[in-house]
Amino acid sequence: MSSYCQGLVFSPLGLKTAFRCCLVVIALGPMTARGDDAARPLSRLVPAQGLTFYFEYEGLRAHAAAWKATAAHEILCETPAGAALVQAGREMVDQLLKAAPQGSSPVQDFLALEDHVVQHGFAAGYYQDDQKSHWVVVLNDFGGEETKGRFNRLLRTMLEPGAGRPLARTNRVRGRDLQEYRKKEQSVLESGHFTETAATWWFEGNALVFVSGPDSVGDDKTIGPQEKAVDSASAHQGAVKAVLDTIDEKSPSGSAHPGVTAARAEGRDLAGFEPNGLLVVEPTLRLDVLVDPADPDAIRWPKVDGQMNELALLRLMGLAPAGRLVGRWGFRGKALLTDLRLESPEPRKGMVGMVDPAGFDKNRLPPIPAGAGAFAVASLHKGLDLETRATLRSVIAAEYRPFVEAAARALENARNRQAVEGVYGRLGSTYCLYYSAWEGDGFRKRDEAVSTLLIGSRDIEALAKSLDAAAVRLNAYFHEQETGKVDAPKPGDRPPALVLERLLAPDHGYRLISPEGRAPWLGEGVEPTLLLGKSYLVVALNPTLARRAVAAEGSGGKPWRRTGETDKQFACLPEKLAFLAVGNPRDSSWPEVISALHKSPVSTLGAVLGFDLGNAPADAPGSDFLGLLGVRKPTNSSPETRRPQGVKAKHLSSLIFPSILAATVDDRGVRVISLEAIPLACIGIGFEKTFSGLTRTINMSVKFTPGE
Repeated sequence: MSSYCQGLVFSPLGLKTAFRCCLVVIALGPMTARGDDAARPLSRLVPAQGLTFYFEYEGLRAHAAAWKATAAHEILCETPAGAALVQAGREMVDQLLKAAPQGSSPVQDFLALEDHVVQHGFAAGYYQDDQKSHWVVVLNDFGGEETKGRFNRLLRTMLEPGAGRPLARTNRVRGRDLQEYRKKEQSVLESGHFTETAATWWFEGNALVFVSGPDSVGDDKTIGPQEKAVDSASAHQGAVKAVLDTIDEKSPSGSAHPGVTAARAEGRDLAGFEPNGLLVVEPTLRLDVLVDPADPDAIRWPKVDGQMNELALLRLMGLAPAGRLVGRWGFRGKALLTDLRLESPEPRKGMVGMVDPAGFDKNRLPPIPAGAGAFAVASLHKGLDLETRATLRSVIAAEYRPFVEAAARALENARNRQAVEGVYGRLGSTYCLYYSAWEGDGFRKRDEAVSTLLIGSRDIEALAKSLDAAAVRLNAYFHEQETGKVDAPKPGDRPPALVLERLLAPDHGYRLISPEGRAPWLGEGVEPTLLLGKSYLVVALNPTLARRAVAAEGSGGKPWRRTGETDKQFACLPEKLAFLAVGNPRDSSWPEVISALHKSPVSTLGAVLGFDLGNAPADAPGSDFLGLLGVRKPTNSSPETRRPQGVKAKHLSSLIFPSILAATVDDRGVRVISLEAIPLACIGIGFEKTFSGLTRTINMSVKFTPGE
């Protein structure tokens, strides 16, 4: 998690070129970490008043021993993976910076400063007031002459003061030399509009303090530029004064902010956790997700018909609107640990509203068969609220809508609804979904992953009676739909298209079949099955998979057991959990991505981060996206672009252990704890980004690999 912080180092400058470069750094931070001197806390240098977002990262030097013990350090520092990422980032940053109008490319300065920040740490605070906002960024241990020189050269490239003009003017304030920068730019999109950027920086001991904004936007035709400039200058000077007052102890610092105090308290109950940073997001921050529900100006949800986007996903989960978000991250043994708490008002909606706060015992998981892949366990005590159901229906893909609509029509029938509710009423609070290899007849590949659902029951005998009654009623409904008659079917009648067929003893359950093959989505090993075990109802794709799940619960069964690193990481989790997910390392896309970097670093890393940088390797001839921008391609003969040694995906896979994502729910809100080898270690996602209204629409295809 510590590597995430690099994306914020220069983005507070509000510069187009810097923004994408910083995103690149997210993936590159920790691979050259070293040293063992302690980083200083920086929240004392940022004001508490008006703070809506705060991010603090202590640096790897402050936690050198803990960092070196992690699997991430082994992957990035003891294999060629780190060198491949560094080289890919170097070439990507080089090409992005060369696209700047001045054409200069201080890649070495950028990467050196990035490495410095990774090791020494930084803090960033964001402030909002009356539609205006500004940043305060503190870079730790930045007082060295070489570091200062690199910083000034990089700023000159990004801020573009103009040939022969000084970067900033020096102003002596309270015994400090403040560097003040202002620049007014004409909009390239609309004539007459302009933006004015304001920034001030100075050294507080060895720390560099950078205040950026508020930037002003004006119209020469309606608002005098001088009037707007005075307003912007006054607001910026007020922001600088607030920082100086904080440092001079005339006003409270970020260390006294209630959100920062709450964040520092997180993780204290997790044995072996060594924090390295914290995050605070206040509900007053104007974001689409974290908004105050009482705020009349809160951003409303866009309607996205038939498509899942990040906003709809968070709403389905019940994480929006929400209160304050606080979190800590750092190291625990071989894992990177993240501990986030999202304050959520009651009554809660969405999936969070379904969760039973009492939870389940982490040491008594459902009988997941040994060899299963990724799995998730949740404790649920009620269904989705009506508003969330409506949202869910709106994002269901068109190919699945007929099934949802058919189920909804069936439940409109009072007798059907009563029979189904009889089954639901006998189900317990523990739900488990796991992935395993395909089993059963049919054309499907043996290595295809399929899901199976286990649902606990407090009274399995009563559930059996309710299930039998529901099967009889639904079969009668299928007959009524085909014949239009409510009388019982007679011998010789044509069977309906769908039938819930009872399984032969000793199994107690049913499978959904189409006797005459009139439902083309059934058959070939696809026979949705309900099967009763000793204390669980199994919902599986076919009887073979269902029987395997029941067998794991039997006396001779072999359920999943945690071992090795997974067992070590479980030790720090709370005893009672509302949700638990354990990932399968075989699902990870990272080994393949990293192993491909030495062949085509720019296009590979660009694809991962969402950049369109062409499909050819960096040294390939011909025109592509970068060629159209006039960017010079590096050559393999240059020492800076020499390819590092490749790393085999199989070797990297052996260093990744199962990721753990756990959650608890209490009267304060939702707490989420993750432990993983590297960020998103056990996830493989293919996605396609489009634009829909105000938000990006992301179509995901998640990779689930059967266990061994």
